Amino acid sequence: MINVDYIKEIHSLLRNNEKYKIVQTICNLEINKLKINEMNKNGITITSLDQINNYKLNKIHGRIKDTISKLNYANKIILLNDFIFKNENNKFWYEEFFSKSTYYKKRAEAVEEFLFYFLN
Repeated sequence: MINVDYIKEIHSLLRNNEKYKIVQTICNLEINKLKINEMNKNGITITSLDQINNYKLNKIHGRIKDTISKLNYANKIILLNDFIFKNENNKFWYEEFFSKSTYYKKRAEAVEEFLFYFLN
């Protein structure tokens, strides 16, 4: 477990876009690790976007799943759509839930909350 004061200091030194990139990297590493393990184990090839999203949702486990489960509802929606599913086909998915300015405020909150739970 990382020292809480150390985490606060890191958070104060990082800009929001740097925190965003850290969360994206953590999610990408976890997803790719799971995908590689599953493909090596079962010889599975994933091709369609629906298969990829179903795979991601069903296979996320361990630390990242625990972290996601602790997030509040709005932050969970943002984290799943921006970092897990990545919604490349609908870059404005958030308009269904938030105004643009609210989305960016909530995204910063989601990143903060994710890093807090993931690092603790």
